[in-house]
Amino acid sequence: MENIDREIIKILKVLADSSRFKILHLLENNKMNAKMIQKKLGKSQSTISQHLILLVKANLVKYTITKRRKVYSLRNPEIMKILSYIKMYVVDEHKKKLEFLQEFDRHDTLF
Repeated sequence: MENIDREIIKILKVLADSSRFKILHLLENNKMNAKMIQKKLGKSQSTISQHLILLVKANLVKYTITKRRKVYSLRNPEIMKILSYIKMYVVDEHKKKLEFLQEFDRHDTLF
């Protein structure tokens, strides 16, 4: 069980970077080489390469070599479902905070 926990923490640490998060979203429905990803994100080639290395090491992204270029894709599209659940959780929490603030504001204006 502890090994599984370590793997989960490893994945979450990799996902904690906005560029890597964006790369996963780019690869959700597309296979792309590093140059294509670089153009979409406006980052340097070396930066994109470092992010891709970490995503591959975390088993989130895989690649095939086509015409001497690495073409990247998601290793398992299920990761996007997990990210979607996290997004729904965050949105729900924001809604709760907003409702609380609106309720607080309504009470504040009554007095």
